[in-house]
Amino acid sequence: MANKEENKLIGMIDFVLENPQFKFGEYNEYTEKRLGKIVRYADFLKRKLELGMFVATDKEGNMLKKVKLPPIAYEETSIAIRTKYEQYQEAKDKVLFEDIDAVGWKINHWEAFFKHHKNIEGLIPFEYTLTEAALKIIKNG
Repeated sequence: MANKEENKLIGMIDFVLENPQFKFGEYNEYTEKRLGKIVRYADFLKRKLELGMFVATDKEGNMLKKVKLPPIAYEETSIAIRTKYEQYQEAKDKVLFEDIDAVGWKINHWEAFFKHHKNIEGLIPFEYTLTEAALKIIKNG
């Protein structure tokens, strides 16, 4: 007879992530190719929200201001501006959702948003568009 925990109603994502038959290496390669994307997507949806998923941030998680290069040749731009620009671009390439308008948002706005929406799954009603970085995570884990 199954124990009470096994009989509880749980969400599909928890079911996929907790069910041993979906764990990699415990079934053949054909099944792994077919179910792998489901498991990786479920894992992606369970990720805890972070500011860097929405906007470019530094290594400490602080929001970076958009850096634009002046209208002169790249080589003529100061090293400091080029470095800031490259850091911004690198951080922007890690963002998971496209076209998030964060102009005017302060950190307390983000904290309230994260308190209400704990993981990526909670963002589904917003119908955000995923970036290449997000699609790469889903594809490769």
